[in-house]
Amino acid sequence: MASSALTLVALLSGCAPGVTIASPTPPRGAALTSPWDTYHLDAARSGDDGGEPSFLHLRGAWTAGPLDGALYAEPLVDGDNVIVATEGDSVYDFDAVSSRQLWRVTLGRPRTSRFPCGDIKPLGITGTPVIDGGRLYVLAEVEDTPGAYRFDLANLNPSNGAILYNRDVTPRGMNTDAEQERSALAVSAGNVVITWGGLDGDCGSYHGYVETVSESSGLEAAQWNDTERDNQGGVWAPSGPAVDAAGNIYVATGNGSTSDITQYDDGDSVLQFSPSLSLISFFAPGPPEAWPALNAADLDLGSVGPTLLSNGLLFAIGKSGRGYLLKQSDLPNNSEPGGGELASEPVCAGSGGAFSGMAAAGDIVFVPCSEGIAAVSIDSARSFRVVWRSASGSSAPIIAGGLVWTLNLFGGTRLYGLDPGTGSALVTLNLPATTAHFASPSAGDGRLFVGAGDLLRAFEPQ
Repeated sequence: MASSALTLVALLSGCAPGVTIASPTPPRGAALTSPWDTYHLDAARSGDDGGEPSFLHLRGAWTAGPLDGALYAEPLVDGDNVIVATEGDSVYDFDAVSSRQLWRVTLGRPRTSRFPCGDIKPLGITGTPVIDGGRLYVLAEVEDTPGAYRFDLANLNPSNGAILYNRDVTPRGMNTDAEQERSALAVSAGNVVITWGGLDGDCGSYHGYVETVSESSGLEAAQWNDTERDNQGGVWAPSGPAVDAAGNIYVATGNGSTSDITQYDDGDSVLQFSPSLSLISFFAPGPPEAWPALNAADLDLGSVGPTLLSNGLLFAIGKSGRGYLLKQSDLPNNSEPGGGELASEPVCAGSGGAFSGMAAAGDIVFVPCSEGIAAVSIDSARSFRVVWRSASGSSAPIIAGGLVWTLNLFGGTRLYGLDPGTGSALVTLNLPATTAHFASPSAGDGRLFVGAGDLLRAFEPQ
C-alpha cells in the first residue's frame, strides 16, 4: 500500500489477539496529500489521507474567528487554503499557514424563524461543500422574508470567492418548513448531488430528496424522492452520498412512516442510482432487524452514509448499530424486500448506534458508534469482525498522519488521535469551543483542521 498507515491497517485483519503493532510514523518529508476537496477526502468517503507527515506530536498553530455562525460542515483544504462554511450563510477562506483571511462571501440570510422542531438554529450552510473542476459548490438555506425559505446552490471560484451563479435549486413540491440539507454535497458526471431530510424531531410532512444540478449551469438535471405514499425517509447523514468510478450514486435513508412491508417506501435502505438518478437497486434489512421493525422504531439506517470499499464492496450501518456488507454492483433488490446482504453483524456495543461518517483504509472500516469508534476488519467478501472499540472519541473519524482522528459525537472540546492498531488515544488536543453534533476534522497541507463552535482551529507538527 501507498503509506505506512495503510500498511498497518491492512495487517490488522490477520493479527492474532494480544499482538502489539507499533503505530505508524510517516516520514516528516512525505509528499502532501492531494486537496481535501470533499467530505472525508474522496468520493468513496474513505477519509484516508496517507500523505501527511506524522501527526503524533502536534501543537496548536492558530485559531480563526469568531465567524458569523456555527461550523457544522467539515473544513475543505485547497492547496494552501482552508475553506469553511457557516450557519450564517457565509463562506470563508483562510491561509492554512498564517490564518490570514483571504476572502469571505455571504450567500444570503439564514433561516431564523418558524421552526416546528429542529436542533440547528439558525439554519444556513450545514452540509459540507465540494470542490470540483476548480469550482466550489455550496448549498445554503435562505430566508428572504419570515416564513419563506429556499435552498440556493452557489458556484464560487475558490481562489477569490467570485460567484459564477447563486441559484434556487429547491426541489419541486418540497415542504421547506420541515426540511433541511444536512448531508455533504457530492459530484457525479458533471452534476452536483444534493440530498435533503427532515428537521431533528421528524416533525411535519417531508421526504428524502435527491437532486442533481448541472455544475456548469446551476439548473436541475434530475430529482427523486422516497416515501411517496407516506412520510419521512430523510437522506440526512452528514457524510452524504458516495459516488463510484462510474458516477453511480449511493445513499442511505432514514425511516419512513409505515411499517407495512407491502408498502415498501425506500426508507431505511441503501439505494443505488445511476448518474441520471434512475434507481438501479436497493437494500433493505431483513431479520434479525427487519425493515418493518427499523421503520417502526425510528432506527434510521441512514444515520451514516455508505462508504465504498475496495474490491467493489460497500459498508453500511445506522442507528441500530448493526453493520451490513454489500456488493456495490449487485445490491439485493429483493422483492420482499429485506435481507440479501453478504454479511451482517452487530458492531456498536450495547444499545448504541452509529452516526455521522465512517473512514476506511484497506480492509479496515472505522465506525462512529455512539460509545466510541469501532474498528471493523473486512475479512472476506462474506465476513467481518470488530477488532477494537475505543474509549475516546466517537464522531466521523478520519485517518491522517498515522492516526485515527475523532471528536465527540454530540459535541465536545477535545480532538483525539487514536492508535489504529489498538484504539488507544495517543494524542488528546484541547479545542477553544464545543464542536457541533457529528463534526469531523479534516487534513491537508501538513495540518489538521477542526471547526469548534464559530471558530476554526488548526494544528501542525511540532
